[in-house]
This record gives sequence, C-alpha cells and structure tokens, in this order.
Amino acid sequence: MSARVAALALVAAAACSRPTPPAARLLLHEDGVENAYPRLSNDGREILYQSNRRGGWQLYVLEIATGTSRALTHDGNNNLPDWSPDNQRIAFVSDRDGNEEIYIANRDGSELRRLTNHAGRDIHPYFSPDGKALLYNSQRGGAAFDVYALDLATGAERQLTATREDETCARASPDGSTIVFLRNDAHADDLWLLDARGERNLTRTPQVRDGWPVFGPEGQWIYFAAMDRGSFSLYRERSDGSRREQLTTATLDEEHARPYVSRDGSRLIFNRRYADAIDIMAGSLEAGTSLPMSLELVAREIPAPVSTEFSRALREVSLGMSLDDALINMQERIDSDDLDMLATAVAIQFRVGGNLADVLKVIAHTIRERVRVRGDIRSLTAQQTMSANVLVILPIVLAVLLFFLNPTYEMRLFDPGLPQMLTAGAVAMVVVAFVILRRIVSIDV
Repeated sequence: MSARVAALALVAAAACSRPTPPAARLLLHEDGVENAYPRLSNDGREILYQSNRRGGWQLYVLEIATGTSRALTHDGNNNLPDWSPDNQRIAFVSDRDGNEEIYIANRDGSELRRLTNHAGRDIHPYFSPDGKALLYNSQRGGAAFDVYALDLATGAERQLTATREDETCARASPDGSTIVFLRNDAHADDLWLLDARGERNLTRTPQVRDGWPVFGPEGQWIYFAAMDRGSFSLYRERSDGSRREQLTTATLDEEHARPYVSRDGSRLIFNRRYADAIDIMAGSLEAGTSLPMSLELVAREIPAPVSTEFSRALREVSLGMSLDDALINMQERIDSDDLDMLATAVAIQFRVGGNLADVLKVIAHTIRERVRVRGDIRSLTAQQTMSANVLVILPIVLAVLLFFLNPTYEMRLFDPGLPQMLTAGAVAMVVVAFVILRRIVSIDV
C-alpha cells in the first residue's frame, strides 16, 4: 500500500492576472512524504513549510535555488507555520508541551517562546500585516473553533468571532481592515469577511467545500481552494464578490490547496497533493481483500473529497444498489474522465473477472502521466497562448490611443461603403486568428 504524497508547486503568476490556468513548476517532491503549508519568503529564495519525512511534523526551510532543506524544529509535532512580514520570525503550532499551542521563534528556530496556554486547541497562527499581532483559531470557548487576535507586545487576546460553527484559517487584508476566514458546519462551508461593518458571506456556495483563503498583495483578490468538481482546485475571487476566476484544475487523484501569494503578487505557491485512492485499492486487492472491502478502505483512509464520494457509493450498495450502478452514479456526480476510466474498469472486471489490481496500477500510472503531459503542454504552449491574447488586445489598445490622438482620422474607418467593409473584415480576421490559435494550443490529453 503506497503512502500519500504532497508536493510543493510554484505558479509563475503572471498567469494569476488572467483566468487561463498557468503552468506550475514542481519544487519539492518525495515519495511517501507529505510536504505542506508552503510560505514563500519576500525575496522569493526560500520556502517555509512542514514535512513528515521523519515521522512527526517538523518545520523546514527550502532553498529554491539548490533544492536543499534545513530543519528548524526537532521536538514534538510542529506545523501550520507562517512568516512574519519581515521574515525574521516564524509562528507555528506545537504539541511539545502536551497540547497544541501557539509558539514563536526566530527564523533560524532560536529563541523559542510559547504564546498561548489553554486546554483548548490553538491552531492556524497568521501574522498581521504589520507583524504586531497574530490571528489564530481556538476551541477555548467551547467545542467549535473561534477566531482570536493576540497582541505580540502585550500578550492581550481578543475574541473576534463567537458562533456554534467552526471558524478557521483567518487572514488579514494588507491594510488590516478586513479579515477573511472559513466558516463551516455540517450543512455549510463558505468564506466569510469580517470588518468594521460586520460579517458577510463571500462565496455563498454552502454545497461546495472551500479552504485556506489568503489575500493578494493589493487586497483586491482573495485566493483559496474550492472543491466544486470532485477535487480541490485553486481559485481567486474579488473581495467584493463581483468576480471569480479558476487558476488550476486538479484531477480526481490530486488536490491543489493551501495557496500562498508572494509579496509582489508575481508568484503563487501551493500544495499539489496526490491522493492515492487507486493505489490503495490495488494494494488491497493484491493482499486478497474483496472489491467492496477495498472501496471501504479507500473511504476510511483517504481524505475528502475522494473519501466522501466512495462512502456515498458504499452506502448505496448497502441499501441494495449494485456496485456497477453505484460507481456509475459516482461518475455522473463528478465530471471527470479519470473517474470514468476507473469506474468503467472496475465495472468490467467485476463482471467478467481478471486481475483488477494490475488494471488499477495501469490506470494510476496513466492518470499521473496525463497530469505530467498536461503540465508540459501548458509550458510549451504558453507563448502561443500569450500571442493569441496579444492579438486581440493590441488592436483594441491601438484603436483607443488613435481615437484620443486623432479622432477625425480614425472615424474615417467607419465611413459608409468600403471603409466600413475593410474595418469589419479586419475585426473578423482578428477573431478568426484568435480562435485558430486557441484551437492549436488546446490539446486534449
């Protein structure tokens, strides 16, 4: 049975300024190891992150140029790190004293100091933009998580939310006037904003799981992960809720999560996590378990969203539905070619027999190779995609400039007869060229 893997990926985020999904560059990958919660330094040379490569969670700093990591912590479990705005300090969660509390230390791990000391869990510490306070989540008020603010100079704490729902992952806007956080319960999961005017729901999609929000450098965009098509992908939404853009598209066996935007907004770093549902099924079948038991193992071992869908399929089987129909229903709920391939293979093998474990291994390899090829295609066609965009934008920009410089000259293009025909023909050719270029670079894998 293979272990879960989470890699760190970096998006060249000139692409983050447009809705076309950018190509991501893989920065760190280790088989059987989960590397999570990446935080890019201000100079773009280092990444603060957590890893379980030694068993428990520890904090590391990755030098991007050399690919080497150095450990900052060694005792207990240490996770959920964050840089201070000047990158001279780190805040994180540790259970080294028996309970999850908030700690702070210098960037090299020295001068460690505990900031909280409560029976309830304290998690997700994030520095304020001026570095003078921490936002974090705590269960000290009851069973649910609430948002708190901690003054680093005085140690004074202030509770910002108090509801029966869990409120986590609170981040402040660059000017400190607004806080975005995740509010979820059994029936809803949305991003909320809190400012002097009160609270308001930003995403308004209770049926879709959202997570890990963070403001962009100008405060106009909020970057987050959402699971609206079976897997977590990255999105960004205007802080006023007027516009949403999808930045990445995750396949069924992976998730894109925990985004972090560089200070200048040029790069977006995130986790690409490979959920190993197919590998677990293959390993379980090789060990001699039945197919339904393999599905149950996936539902128990793999995190959402994969576990949610497999659990639902198992419930349908327990209520009398055939396994074939349950898998078909799951495929209809999630628009995914990868899941279609998995469901078809399982249904055929379940009926006619054969070595399903080997078939699943081939499918897992095919899916991962498809992901790799898609990334290569995006990198190789980036110039053509940009050319198509420039082809449309440049004539519009030139027309506007010419209108302001010499409107009389430009208006002759709209005179009746031949000028209008020539203008219409030029517009049509630009549109046709744009469509052709986009069709050329839209390669289906």
